[in-house]
Parts: sequence; C-alpha cells; structure tokens
Amino acid sequence: MAEGNIAVIDLGSYSTKIGWSGFQAPKSIIPTMIGKPLYPSTLSGFSEINSSKTYIGEDLLESLPFTKTDYFIKEWGESYSINWESLETFYSHILNNELKIEDLKTASIVNTLSPYFNQKDQERFGEILFEKFSILEFTFLDESVCMQFAARGLNGLLVNIGHLSTRIYPFYEGNLMRETFSSMSIGSHHLTLSLGQQLMEEGIVLETNDQMEVLSELKHSCCCVNPFVGGPDLTTIKKKFADRINNTPKLSKENSNQDLDLDLDLDLDLENENVSQPSIEEQIFDSFLQFGGFDPIDCEISDGKKFLLGDPRHKLAECLFKPTVIGINDYGLHQKIAQTIMKCPIDTRRKILNRVFFVGSGAEIPFLEDRLIDEIEGIKGIESNVALGESQNAQDKKCFAWIGASILGVVCEKMSTLLIDKDDYLEAGKGIISEKVIKKMQF
Repeated sequence: MAEGNIAVIDLGSYSTKIGWSGFQAPKSIIPTMIGKPLYPSTLSGFSEINSSKTYIGEDLLESLPFTKTDYFIKEWGESYSINWESLETFYSHILNNELKIEDLKTASIVNTLSPYFNQKDQERFGEILFEKFSILEFTFLDESVCMQFAARGLNGLLVNIGHLSTRIYPFYEGNLMRETFSSMSIGSHHLTLSLGQQLMEEGIVLETNDQMEVLSELKHSCCCVNPFVGGPDLTTIKKKFADRINNTPKLSKENSNQDLDLDLDLDLDLENENVSQPSIEEQIFDSFLQFGGFDPIDCEISDGKKFLLGDPRHKLAECLFKPTVIGINDYGLHQKIAQTIMKCPIDTRRKILNRVFFVGSGAEIPFLEDRLIDEIEGIKGIESNVALGESQNAQDKKCFAWIGASILGVVCEKMSTLLIDKDDYLEAGKGIISEKVIKKMQF
C-alpha cells in the first residue's frame, strides 16, 4: 500500500473533514447534514430544485434557502444519537463525490469517533462500511488520541469546544488520562442560539430559512468574548480605563478581521525607563480596544436586512461561563476544566496546565482563550499558571482531530495490523470491530 492512500474522515456533529493521510489539511470540509426540498419542484421559481433529491455538501450549501436541513448526529455531553439511514447516504456522498474512490473494494479508511461511542454502534458503523460499501479495510480512531497526536507533545490539556458539547482531555507523559475526562452539554451551537436570543430581545428578528447559518456567520465574523473575569458591563470597564482609551490606537478597518496576536507578553519599547509596564489587565484592555470590541458593527445579512450589532456582539459567549443564562444547570467551562485538573495527580498538574489547547469550532472567537485562562487561574486550588500550547490558526483549531488522524493514518499505513480488513471481519465477526478501535497509542 502506497503512502497517502488511506482516506481520513473526521465525522463531527456539525461538520465533516475529509482528506488523505499524511496531509496537513483536509481536502474538503462539508456540513454533517442532509437537505430535502421545502417546496415541490412544480412551484414557480423553484424548478431548479429536485423534489426527490437529497442535497449534501456543495449542492446543499447552494440550495439552503429552499431546503429543510437535518444534522443527523446529535451529541450532548457523553450522549449522542444517529440517524443511520442518513449516515449511509452521507458516506456514499463522501466516498463517491468527495474522495472520488473509483473502486471501493480497494479503499482503506480511518474514521474518528467520540470516546463515548458505544460498542454496539461501533459495530453497526463497521458493518455499514463492510456490508454496504464493501471497502477493503478500516479502523476507528478515538478523537482524544487524534487530538493528542495533533498537539505533538507528552503533556497537555485538550479542550474541544464542539458543536453541541465540549470535552476535556488531559494527557501526561504521552498517556491520555481517561479516568479524568469530562464534558459539558454546551458548544458552539449554544453560542449561536445565545446570539439569536439576544438579537430578538433587541427587536432584531431574522426571518430567513437559513437563520442558523446566518447567525453562525455573524458569530464568526463579528463577535468576540468579553475578556474580563466575570464578564462585567463594558461601560464599567471603559470608566475604569478611561485614561487609556485616548492613548491606544485602533486597528484599521482593513486589519480588523485579520488574526490578532493577543500574546500578553508584549515587547513594549518604553522610551522612558521610569514608565511602568502595563498590568496584564491593562494589556487585555488595550488589545480589546484595538480590536474594536467596544464598538457596535453595521451588519447586513443575505436577505438585505441591515442592523447595528451592539452588546450581543460580546455577550454571546457568557453561556460558556454561566450556563444558567440559557437554562442549562451546569458549571461553567472554566470550572469544568478546574474540576478535571483536580482529578489529576497533584504532581502532574503543572505540566498539564503548561500546554492548554482550545480547539474546535467554538474556539475561534477572539479573546475566548484569554478569558478562560484568567477565569481558571482565579479558581481556588489551581496553583499553577495556565499557558497556551503552540499557537493554532483558526483552520487548525477547527480541524485539530483530523490533523491528528492524518498523522495516525500514516502510522496505520506502516503498521497494517492496526486496520481491520474484510477477511478478518468475515472470519471473526463484528466483535473484532470494537476490539480494534484505537483508544491508546504512545506518542
């Protein structure tokens, strides 16, 4: 088997990343959903929509205003549900249209799975791949293992803010500490809902069929996190730092959407040696002011509606810190992380907290990392400083599990015994599928 011939599929509840082993980025990213037409094709103006067709990938994105969509994988905390019929249709599209595999009988695939995916469903998934698509061989990779390999180190903490849930995975000396894993039923989707709720409270109602997609786009392009511990009112913050407002230059409009270097270890060129170094809080304030975090933004959405996005712009993420604001009775993410660390042996905590990775679709929002780190360090019992792992761009955060799976795909090419082939399946039965799920691999 030649290197690069293993297909790598990271099946998420919101989006699926698809590509080949050994590459740094996936070939394509498509929504993990299927669409059915809202209107009969006979209606005037909708003749281009096939009423019997299922829309997936690019076809779905182009037809969104006219289709009813379904995310067929639902995850909340350690639980999930799957529409298996939709999964089969979705995988048929991946194998034939995204990967364009000419002969499925020669196909080798690695799939990522949640660590909470149960044995029965692992076996059912494997049966579909062998019985429905007749592929040559495959294996399932535990998401936490993939992310550990993407982090490329012996120690650290992985915080995966996914679509419907957030999962926390510590690892030490190359080993995942599974007994300390934790999760919460809040993810990027809840931030989107929070934004929509706050817009409605301000009298802004989005009346488009693709309302959630519009809100998601606003979330990623216009919003940020209140970076100050406790999420205080920004008017109060402005008063506190009034003397700095006129002395801090703002980013130009052209640069406002570019990735910002929010590293707080600023190398300030102080002309006067007697001038004191700004405090951490002052540096955060300066970065937030430069970003334009205090300013409302003029927005226009796909149906032509225009409005001013003010306070909701920086309040949408408060549900991560105070889940009760959206009706969920749970600890905040910073508290969940602290609880997870407290489960780890005391002599491991410093090294684990020295490399924290915030990844997933919900980790892209500016200032989220800064706020989380400050909130964690303020919790009693956390005696170590918290430091971010190696910097990741927005795309890498979103594709973190896929990147690790791509690395492991190369390992599987060199160690073919890690893969389950169809002959093994026919001889040993479906039980071999769950037996060979890769849940542990020394870095």
